[in-house]
Amino acid sequence: MRRWSAALLGGLLIATGLPGAAHAATPTPSVSPAPAEPTRALSAGSGSAVQADTPVGCGTLREAGFGDLAEDQVAAGEVEPDGFDCWSVRASAGLKRVRTTDGGQLDWELSDDSGVVCSEWGGACDLAEAGTYTLWLRNDEWDTYPYQAAFLNVNTDQGCTAATGTGWDQPTGRITPTSPLQAFCLPFTADPGERILSYVSGADLSWISDRTGAPICADQQYDEVDGCALPGSGPYRLVAFSDADREVSYQVRRLSAPAGCVVVTPGMFGTGPAGAPTGNRCHLLDVPAAGRHLVRVVDARGYETSARVYDAQGRDVCTAGGLCDFPAAGRYTLIAGSGVTETAYATVFAQPTATGCAQVSDQGISGGAVRGSFTVAGETDCLELTGSAGATIGLLYPARATGAARPEWTLINGNGADLCATNGCVLTGPAPYRILLNAPDGAASGDYAVVVQRTDRVDGCAVLPQGAIGATVGVNTAFSAGRFTTCYSIPADRHSTAEIIGYAPVAGHDGWAAIAVRDTTGKQVCGSALWASAQLLRCKFETGKAYTVMLTAAAADFQYRIHREDYSPAGARCETPSNSVLGGPALAGTLRTDDEVRCYRVTASAADSHWLGVRSTGYAARYWITDASGADRCPGYVVPCRVSGSTAYQIFVWPAVDGQQVAYRLDTWRLTSAGQPVAQCPVTGVGPLAGTLSDQRTAVCVSVPVKNRSSFTVALSNTGGGTETPEPYYFTTLADGGITACSYAEGGRGCQVSLPYEQPSGMALFVLAPRTENANLPFRAETTCDGEPCVPVTLAPLRLLRAPGITGSVRVGVTVRAAVGSWDPAPASYSYQWTANGVAIKGAIASSYQIPASLRGKRLGVTVTAKRADRVSTPASSGTLVVGYGAAPKASAKPKINGTVKAGRTVKATLGAWSPRPTSFRYEWRVNGKLVAVTSSLKIKKSWAGKRLTLTVIAKRTGHYDGRAVSATYKIKK
Repeated sequence: MRRWSAALLGGLLIATGLPGAAHAATPTPSVSPAPAEPTRALSAGSGSAVQADTPVGCGTLREAGFGDLAEDQVAAGEVEPDGFDCWSVRASAGLKRVRTTDGGQLDWELSDDSGVVCSEWGGACDLAEAGTYTLWLRNDEWDTYPYQAAFLNVNTDQGCTAATGTGWDQPTGRITPTSPLQAFCLPFTADPGERILSYVSGADLSWISDRTGAPICADQQYDEVDGCALPGSGPYRLVAFSDADREVSYQVRRLSAPAGCVVVTPGMFGTGPAGAPTGNRCHLLDVPAAGRHLVRVVDARGYETSARVYDAQGRDVCTAGGLCDFPAAGRYTLIAGSGVTETAYATVFAQPTATGCAQVSDQGISGGAVRGSFTVAGETDCLELTGSAGATIGLLYPARATGAARPEWTLINGNGADLCATNGCVLTGPAPYRILLNAPDGAASGDYAVVVQRTDRVDGCAVLPQGAIGATVGVNTAFSAGRFTTCYSIPADRHSTAEIIGYAPVAGHDGWAAIAVRDTTGKQVCGSALWASAQLLRCKFETGKAYTVMLTAAAADFQYRIHREDYSPAGARCETPSNSVLGGPALAGTLRTDDEVRCYRVTASAADSHWLGVRSTGYAARYWITDASGADRCPGYVVPCRVSGSTAYQIFVWPAVDGQQVAYRLDTWRLTSAGQPVAQCPVTGVGPLAGTLSDQRTAVCVSVPVKNRSSFTVALSNTGGGTETPEPYYFTTLADGGITACSYAEGGRGCQVSLPYEQPSGMALFVLAPRTENANLPFRAETTCDGEPCVPVTLAPLRLLRAPGITGSVRVGVTVRAAVGSWDPAPASYSYQWTANGVAIKGAIASSYQIPASLRGKRLGVTVTAKRADRVSTPASSGTLVVGYGAAPKASAKPKINGTVKAGRTVKATLGAWSPRPTSFRYEWRVNGKLVAVTSSLKIKKSWAGKRLTLTVIAKRTGHYDGRAVSATYKIKK
């Protein structure tokens, strides 16, 4: 191991022209004894350090080529924190790569007597001349890191393998690395201008090159065609670098005029794929005429793989996986898979009008299911419709069908247009109209049964009679292995504007089904895609329109009862609760079947507000509410609902569980009258609250005058020794909607209300009520104020001894913390509110706060509220501090110049990696140090040939100082 101090680095960096300390320093030996520490002899002159000779004490590393590495071609050691290591390398001219195994923790640079030649941030080293160079390894981290390193010459034929062909029937090349530092030279036979695809697995890095070793396809990355069009005159090779000790496998294949491919001609439907399974990933598709053709690629297990289709020039035509639009007849190239692959793929290739299609009716509900079987992976079955243009088509499957039993489908016309993707599954364009079926991924074979149904006209449906809530008139329907769908009609003159459609098993609670209601255009107006043993739909209907109900079940012997009821305000059959007094007796009810609905109507004054809610164990009973106009107020709620502004409300209760009777309680309380809380909610300032809730006293209510905001913590206990306690609710009477219980918090339940800015004072209600149907709850409720007013308690405040403060650097991006100060007596807990220029910051209520950019220049403060059960919660504020600029973004990966640095070419800026993430960037391009452009790309002038080009990226982040980083220097080629 070699190590020297940071002071030595400064001397070395200045002496060699590297960025570093301002003055050269004498090498400082390591504390550990080590022979021949790396040093430089320096001579002084005119206040600057001048290099007198080359480093001494460095190890010797021999330049390596491709393939296996000798012992003296691998440098090894470890570098301590802030330490350095160096190796002397006798290098030939040309392109080099430095490879290390330090996991990216060490930085390397290569220098000669004139200074830095190249660095890790530049990637490769293009040495203009042979000579002796020094490889430096630097550790800027906190830990010691071991390493291995190799200096590789990629501008050589040494270690290259024998050249291979580029035919698609060639075997996959394989290499087993003997070192994680190795590079491999893999020549292939090709002519200039040929378009080549390369696939490499197990390599850390790879590219196509000529004898120079440099990537030769970098400028083609924005082409509209895939692959590399080989420039120059060759010879050509694939250069790859090992990734640890993984086997490297590779395939180099020709995309232009491909050789060794499998020819596939269009096949027919109902049989195996036109292209039989083969490990050759190149398939030549003989397209007989322009237009759309079905093209898919699958493996033996039925999984579809990615594949691209190209024309003779290598341009993309389409991605396989559906209908591909071919511009003309001819031969096209399909390449399957990505990366190195030897999987056997089959090619599905067929014209939309291919033979093998079975004719079917579009009235499958009355005519019966179509049954078939996929026998091999990739098989595509075809169903030709006898229906006419304008029909809307759908497919129905048995409940919970999976795999091959639930085939994927595509609806096409005679031109091959996908009608579901483009026209909502409406038959348009020329006939024939066909449904193409294929097994989903992972389901190579298996039986299926599907119902093809025209959804805008369903024939043979019996009328579904209308019943009433509480007096259901249902129709039983039976399913079997041969029948899994049925339909019912709702005539245009026999329905209301709002109806419940439901089903449930006739016996038991098993079975799976789904229900949907469609209008005469085929549009679904209500329904569910979920499979369940029982369901209830709420459907809104238009006057004068007919509708069709479709029920789909499992293909098994089972019976369901299907029904519909009017739930419009005028037609709903509802009971009237007897109590509207807050805390009075609740209405008790029980839902006895899986699809039962109960309705209750509350008449009211539009000026009053009401509490409407259903209580049950485990929220097994759910409800929705409509007003006098039929509009939804609280759909699907499990918490109480606050409503106002209507003269009547309908509450519909339904079961959310199957197979059990559900007991519930309905509370229908008036909260305010003429804008004031009802008499059952007195204003009180004494406490604690204690008592017993029962079936006759179902709630306790307290009115609280509020200005702006009120919050407190309530601790609840069951004084009878039980575990269940009342639910606490704290809310204003200003807005309708759900009434949520006070949240769980340290010390009990946190209750809070905030009034709107335009109405800063008002009344809040604190209510204790049962959560379930059990109302027999002896209780005690004690509150701790977070700020006045509070429910219901009168306590002395805490005494402040030392004011709160802020710890940490007050600048953008930094997390600061609140110092709570000191109090008498000692608080049990604290809450926090951070402020900017004296205004509370929304959501900033933790003990720490990360300062955002929006606060730059503002004065930051924090208010700490001390809390204790026997005292009023007391706030105190810190002093305020001005928020300064945050630290500048730093580059963890320096910017790079992307493209060929050559006169007449355009290069682009690669930003590098920055932390924290910048919000914008600026660019400065310099030629021989002179600023020439500030854009993200640069057109290199011919007059700049031979000069040196650098890129500076300025990273800007709102509220932070600017960060800067400079790329490696590139010599502009002629």
